[in-house]
This record gives sequence, C-alpha cells and structure tokens, in this order.
Amino acid sequence: MFKLNRHIISYAVLSIILSALVVLSIVSGNAKTPLTSRNFHSIIGLIRSQLDNVPKTDDNDIQTAVGSISTDDLDDLLIRVYDSGEKRVREMFLEDYIMGVVYAEMNLRNNIEALKAQAVAARSYTLYKFYIDSEGVNIHKDGAIICTDYTHCQAWKDPEGIIPAYGKETGQELYNKLKKAVESTKGIVMTYEGEVIKAMYFSSSGGYTESMEDVWYEKLEYLKSVPSYGELANDYYCNFAYFSKSDFVARFKKAYGYNFKAEPYNIMESITNIERSSTGRIKKITIGGVEMSGIAARSILGLRSTNMIFREFNKDTILIITIGTGHGVGMSQLGAITMADEGKTYDEILKHYYSGVELERELYTSIGLPSN
Repeated sequence: MFKLNRHIISYAVLSIILSALVVLSIVSGNAKTPLTSRNFHSIIGLIRSQLDNVPKTDDNDIQTAVGSISTDDLDDLLIRVYDSGEKRVREMFLEDYIMGVVYAEMNLRNNIEALKAQAVAARSYTLYKFYIDSEGVNIHKDGAIICTDYTHCQAWKDPEGIIPAYGKETGQELYNKLKKAVESTKGIVMTYEGEVIKAMYFSSSGGYTESMEDVWYEKLEYLKSVPSYGELANDYYCNFAYFSKSDFVARFKKAYGYNFKAEPYNIMESITNIERSSTGRIKKITIGGVEMSGIAARSILGLRSTNMIFREFNKDTILIITIGTGHGVGMSQLGAITMADEGKTYDEILKHYYSGVELERELYTSIGLPSN
C-alpha cells in the first residue's frame, strides 16, 4: 500500500476542510463566514460527510489521486506558530507543538500527571486561540495563530533540544516521559458549556488563584479564585525587589511622560488609592497622580506578581515585596505539581483550577477521526 508522508496527509485533510468551508459559505450566503466556535460543529458535520464520501481501499484507508492513505494518520492538525525568538513562522502539527509548550513551561522531572495537566491546558488554550483568531482577533504575523512569547501566548522550546541539554541517557528518558504525557492526553481539551475554554495558567499563586474579572475585567465562569495548596514554602512564594527612588520615578515617567507628577523626594506619598482583589493582588493603583492597573505597574517595574507591598527601605530606596509569580489566573503550575505529588490525576488537577469544566476529545473524535 502506498502511504503519503504526514505533510501531504495534512494538506489532503486541509483540502477537505476548505471544501467544507466553501459549502458553508454558500449555505450561509456569505463568502467570508469565519471559522468560529459558533459554526465549528456545522463545519465538522460537513467535513465528516466529505470524509465519508472519499473512496476507501479498506477499513482504514482513503483513496487519493496518488494512492491510498491511512486514516490512522489523520489525527492531527497543522498549525502556524510565530517563533518570537527567530522572528519567523513555523508550521507544525498541534501535538508536536504541545510537546514543545510542555517542555518550555514545566520541569520534565516533575510528576507526569502535572505534565499531562499542562498538556491539556496548553492544547485547550491553543484551540481557543484558533477559534478566536479565525475572527480576525490577535492574528500574528503571516497568519500564525499563536506565538512563542510567554508574555503574550505560550512559551515553546524545540523538544529536539532535550537530549543535548540533559545528556543521552537522561535526555532520552525525559523525552519519552514528555511524549507519553502528551500522547496519553492526545486531543483532549477542556470545555465549558460545550466550548473550548481560555485555559490560562501561570507559575505560582501564593495560596489562592485569581478570578479573571479581577485581572482583565472579563468575567469567565470557569476562571474563578480557588485555593492552591502547597505553595507557601516554595522559594517563589515571596520575592523582594529594591529600587532606587530615582530609578522608580524614571520608569514611570518613561511610561506616562508629563502626566506623571511625582519626584524621588515625594514618590512614596504619591502611591495611593490601592484597590486589591480578595487574594491581595492589586487591581488598581495611583502612582504620581496616574491611575493604572496592577498589571501595568507590574510590567513597568518588571515584577513577578501584582500582589505587591510597597515599603520605604531607606531615604533613597523603595522595597517592593511580591507574593507569587505570574498573573494568577487559571492553573497554578506549582499547585499542579503539588497536587500530582499528592496522588491527584491530571483531570482532578484541571477540574480543581478550572471550575465546572468537562474534558473531551473535542478535536479528533468530533470529526470522526481516530483518537487512538
């Protein structure tokens, strides 16, 4: 039997998807109908009908113009990823991309259940971006749906670097562990009321995660504040950052220009109107007469968290104490590791951090393809 390589297979599938999109556009009377979560399942039905009508040579093969291909290989999605470091677009299969995200976001020596939880969160976030970007929101350069800048999308590292980084024996062991974590959750995403969720995650919480609306003013029912255990003794729980008053002022003047009215001698008095969430993170703050979000202040100062406490260390220096690392919304990676070490499974971890979600093989089984 003649078998196509994976790239040719992917384009065969994309051709089928394109045909379905054309049909959908004709049915809707709109040639610019976007691929959104609202019409996704309609498209899936069309794709399934297209696949059902393709000639097959046996139970697992589809006949093409150049030979037959196995439907066992039609189990992945080709995506475009903008590599922020190399400033170019990479085209890769979704599951290969997820391996790179887990490698970049987690220590591979951690419990495999934590790695599985990270894989499902990353896959869910990626497919959420896929739906949203199809509507023209946050599209990256050259049509990429996601980038490798962790401050904007998700971190990513090429898994081929694992063995050189760890040595042959340990590297191969860790690579196999990573591959197992991703393959054992293949195609699984989190959904809320039938739609893939915006699966935010971060490094460490300091005891409680944050509700979405207290950080970005967008309310999502599955992103609520929940306790995150086992983090208080971690090195990243509490951090101390020192700034000279002149440097502190210079940073905000650079950001806000003439609107910023404080000077080094009165900067502490200008820090007012601090509004905190129930977990202690700053939602709003006024510095130098400028009202800003806690996220903006954190970014300007390059701090780990918006859970900030300002103190005058001496007449020339400001001390800022931060609790936790990251934005605080969704799954705490450190909390996930702790739960995994305590014997929790990846689905238990995810359902703790994402309220009311279901785990489904949304991508593959819904289009009638093998989920392995």
